[in-house]
Amino acid sequence: MRGALNRRPAELAPTLPPEGAAVHDAEVGPSAVTCSEGGSDSEAASTSWVVVTHALLPNGAAHRLVQALRSRGRKVALCALPMPGADRWRAETEIDGIDQVTSLTDLPVSVPKSRFVTNPASAVRFARRLVTAGIQRPVLVGCDPLSYLEGLAALRIAGIRPAVKVVWFVDWSAQRLERRLEGAVYRRAVRLAARRADVVCAISAAAAQAINEAAPSRRDRRPVRVLPNLPLAFSDGPPWELRARRVVSMGGLRPEHGTQLLVAVATMLLGDGTASGFDVLGDGPLARTVTRAAEHLPGLQVHGLVQRTDALGHILHRARVGLGIYSPDFPMFDFGDSLKTKDYLAAGIIVVTTIPTAVADGQILVAPFDAQGIADTVRTALSRPPPPRGTHPLLEEGAHALESLLAEVDGLSTSACS
Repeated sequence: MRGALNRRPAELAPTLPPEGAAVHDAEVGPSAVTCSEGGSDSEAASTSWVVVTHALLPNGAAHRLVQALRSRGRKVALCALPMPGADRWRAETEIDGIDQVTSLTDLPVSVPKSRFVTNPASAVRFARRLVTAGIQRPVLVGCDPLSYLEGLAALRIAGIRPAVKVVWFVDWSAQRLERRLEGAVYRRAVRLAARRADVVCAISAAAAQAINEAAPSRRDRRPVRVLPNLPLAFSDGPPWELRARRVVSMGGLRPEHGTQLLVAVATMLLGDGTASGFDVLGDGPLARTVTRAAEHLPGLQVHGLVQRTDALGHILHRARVGLGIYSPDFPMFDFGDSLKTKDYLAAGIIVVTTIPTAVADGQILVAPFDAQGIADTVRTALSRPPPPRGTHPLLEEGAHALESLLAEVDGLSTSACS
């Protein structure tokens, strides 16, 4: 089945230019520079967006951005390429007005590192579909430096000149820079992407500072702006009094996500009747551990990987508490926030998390990284009154940051087409 993604002969994969080499508009054919007459704000707002990313799981950062853009009336095309080295093969393409249903391949097989070579050819084929759809001057968003460079090269090979180029570092990892070979490649990709882009975004202020240090040539240009991870948008759930005393946990079933503790916590809460049910969503190398526990623990339900946002919302809306368990050694604390925390808040449930950088308030409770401490904090959460619906600073900051980004991109797009 893996070969089905490469049925057509591989096209010449675009190569990165030498660092410091100039890239001129003359490299793009003249048909690609056509703009609407005038260049008004309304025309900028109607410009198509092309989001390119490496796919790993459903409802990732790119999907959330696409959802948010479409909710604001923007036309969006998505190209999600398989993540080289990932333990799940996932690829998606969707173009507004062309694909009514996402073209999706999702297989529980590992992705070879050779996709670093073949992904660009897949991006070129996607870009040529954009030409067929009549998309000429889109806003390009690459959700990591490599997918940004792949998308930029693919658009130019297809004869498309982006009106605005945005790179969004959704998974910035300083740990990559510490590895000898991978670090050298990643550092070069970061510098190339930051230099080529009109707008550079990071998911946190700490990540923005780290990107500035890794790409010092940006210091005299627009500052790296913060665009945090965005929550999913759910329909309204049932009133609090109609929700059972259920607990839900979603995310990768991995050691760094405290899967062993998760089973222990579920055993405690279901065993003494504190929780009436316990839902686990996600997959990973420790999925069998949770599945085996569910065979002997009434009330523990394992749903696996939930693809659809409405199905995810249905499960969240029947719970009162959402768990976000992370090992204190998890290396991403310094650079981002928890997607599941924002989704729990968006679904109107109380959050119990072990992230040490989390700020406790009426809707977020911080627990120690041990089973008894987590269970006790869940008991406290279940005794709390219902939280305010749809309001929390973590939800509002993402919306404000996106509106600010849209204003900047619309201004740049209007200037490019005027």
